[in-house]
Amino acid sequence: MADKAFTQITNELKAGMQAFIQKDFRKAIQLCDLCLQKNPTDVNALNLKGRSLTKTSHFHDAERHLRIALQILPNAPTIQVSLARLQIARGLAGAALEILNQVIGVQADFEEALLERGTLFERLGQYENALADLNAIDSEGPNAVQAASTRSVLQFHRGQHQLSIEEAKWIMEHASPGTAPYRSAAFVQGRAYDKIGMPDRAMEAWNIGNDSTNSTFDRDEFLKKIEATINAFPNEPATVVPQSNCQSERPVFIVGMPRSGTTLVEQILGAHDKIYSAGEIRNIERLSASLPRRLQSNLPVPKCLTGLDRDTLNAIAKEHLDELEVFSPEHALRVVNKNLENYWHVGLLHKMYPNGKFIFIKREPRDLALSVYSNWFNPKKFPYAYTTDLGDIGFAYRQIERLMDHWSATLPESIVEIQYEDVLRDTERLSKKMINHLGLEWDTKCLDFHQSKRLVLTLSYAQVNKPIYTSSHRRWEAYREHLGELEAELC
Repeated sequence: MADKAFTQITNELKAGMQAFIQKDFRKAIQLCDLCLQKNPTDVNALNLKGRSLTKTSHFHDAERHLRIALQILPNAPTIQVSLARLQIARGLAGAALEILNQVIGVQADFEEALLERGTLFERLGQYENALADLNAIDSEGPNAVQAASTRSVLQFHRGQHQLSIEEAKWIMEHASPGTAPYRSAAFVQGRAYDKIGMPDRAMEAWNIGNDSTNSTFDRDEFLKKIEATINAFPNEPATVVPQSNCQSERPVFIVGMPRSGTTLVEQILGAHDKIYSAGEIRNIERLSASLPRRLQSNLPVPKCLTGLDRDTLNAIAKEHLDELEVFSPEHALRVVNKNLENYWHVGLLHKMYPNGKFIFIKREPRDLALSVYSNWFNPKKFPYAYTTDLGDIGFAYRQIERLMDHWSATLPESIVEIQYEDVLRDTERLSKKMINHLGLEWDTKCLDFHQSKRLVLTLSYAQVNKPIYTSSHRRWEAYREHLGELEAELC
């Protein structure tokens, strides 16, 4: 790197960089802290810690570390790009573009910024601008594969499916099997084959992508966690169990499996003037993970949750609400969290917010399973280990459905259930039902959600920036002969 302060790399920082690459962000943060204890002005460590904190949704702390690094090394392009990534994670596309434009304005060939801006343009649907940045990257340089990866996705989203397939083939020839670009190319190639009516070729590509992950799903462990969660929150009247004193109705939680339609529901809600969509923020996961320590328990979550008391619930509810205040606008009466692991936490969240509301979204299981299988999730993260095998997806679907049914039976006044296919068929009626559940007046802008131009960071970002479409409904039928293991689990 050109920045002088980026030339000194300690052994701890090397280990931290490796942990970051392996997506072990907590370990990366710990190693950065070791570096900063020795040298508080180590911009390498400040930058890496800022990036790691961004990945774990600690946005405020991430910005603080990156700002400190920029005070030490003003206008350092690498740190500025890290700051732009933070703004993207927050959903602030305009702020990110402002930073990236500044970097490229000073150093037009800085590929890290070109790649980031090109990817952002692609997500915003500005395809020509995206191609201009991506094509400016050296086709034989270290960023060539990543640029091609974004181009392949771009060509898919603008309907150039054959170009997408050719780009994906090039990536798979130049990337090592098992790497993120290789897997991504396989999945995009499969979805392009799907669009041009070649289901066998599509399934072949998805099999390659999923087989390259080398992951194993532990069904027994998953089942034990489902049952432990149900046991920690039995179907009892609220007066029997401790709850916080918090009366806030501001937090709203969308609950559903990956690819069930949670992003569509979030976008409909977020178009309302009084609702702020926070996306897949992970603050509830962090609070939940902290509970064994707070409760001084040797038991993990969810087993330790039987020891919850009112004081602890008051404390974590306040901590969570305070965090919402930092990043959500003052006018927002409701703040929506659609984290894909919310189904684990419904019982805890109801104890934190007795007046809080939940929207459960469900989808036809075979369509959902095929959509999960055709996209890459991180299977090394416990909840998503099932995503690489159709039989495992079917097993996980039934167990998550059981857990969600338990919540619905336990908390009927707090939950409204929505079927994804019904939203496609009768958008206005279902949208009004959800808004009414949240205790708000109807806003017609909810029907024009695709015109909001909000930055969406989930796999569904291209779809939700367009009007409602039904092409994914009953897509599974073209793949019937490939779904034997799935069907067996769903019976």
